Amino acid sequence: MENRIVYGFTLTFAILLAVVALVSLWQMRRPAYQLELDRDKIKLRRRELGSDRIKRIYVSKGELPLVGILPKRSGFVPNDYTFKFLEDPEPKIQELLEWASANGVSVIHKERARWL
Repeated sequence: MENRIVYGFTLTFAILLAVVALVSLWQMRRPAYQLELDRDKIKLRRRELGSDRIKRIYVSKGELPLVGILPKRSGFVPNDYTFKFLEDPEPKIQELLEWASANGVSVIHKERARWL
């Protein structure tokens, strides 16, 4: 009986690891994000967020800052709303900050681990 419990636990753990590996591979192969700033909304990939649905925007510190958009009805920044500008990030982040200021969205500069 004890061997069946250990076997079941091991099998469950192996399946869980395989699922995590597959999700990671899928995530790596996704196309690059396309960010579009409209007058009062942000288009990120195929998702749109109006400025009235954004609680705040987080910008991490560092050479390649990470940007996270926190929706109003969420307690954390979803993975689909987290991105980096890989080429020449400073002007792009400045444009995002100007958009946020014009639309009344607060911007917080924090380390990524403190976004929660």
